[in-house]
Amino acid sequence: MMWGLFRVSTKLVVTAFLSIALIIFGFLFAPNLLSAVYDFADVVEKWLPTAQDLELTDLAGALYRQVVNDTMIFGVLLTLIARVIVETVWGLAALAFGGGGKGDLTPSALDM
Repeated sequence: MMWGLFRVSTKLVVTAFLSIALIIFGFLFAPNLLSAVYDFADVVEKWLPTAQDLELTDLAGALYRQVVNDTMIFGVLLTLIARVIVETVWGLAALAFGGGGKGDLTPSALDM
């Protein structure tokens, strides 16, 4: 139980730091790629309904405009990319260290 909690917490922390690292290294080494992801986030925002389309109250409309914007969608996309990287590395590590290919790096799975 504790090992599972530690594993999940570790993945979340690594994902958070990797999202920040993706932004930093993206600006340094691949600004065009980072710009393309931001442009995709802008396209996704245009697909979503506006607050007027949803006929929300003033307060709900303000909250919707604050939460659903291209910057928020960009952050979600980078977090998803970071999570894919973390899960891939975790699964490859499980394969390399004998976790059976199930992403299981618990001490009991590694005992042989």
